[in-house]
Amino acid sequence: MALLARRDSIGLRRVLLARSHAAETWTADEIQAALDSDPDWTVDEGADRLIGQLHELAADTDADVRDEAQRILARLRPQQR
Repeated sequence: MALLARRDSIGLRRVLLARSHAAETWTADEIQAALDSDPDWTVDEGADRLIGQLHELAADTDADVRDEAQRILARLRPQQR
């Protein structure tokens, strides 16, 4: 997904906003799959950057973006120790 390839908060914010507004469940699932399979998650530096961006977006002024970021972080927390 081109927005994730930007590797910045702006691109990730747009992806989270799109997921929150997805009208069909399968669309939301496809967006989530793109997030989950982002190759950046497989390297420490990329994962740290993405988690940092999610923390930043968890305080976004847009409730939809904020909720999506918080949802993803909540899913990751059991894995973070």
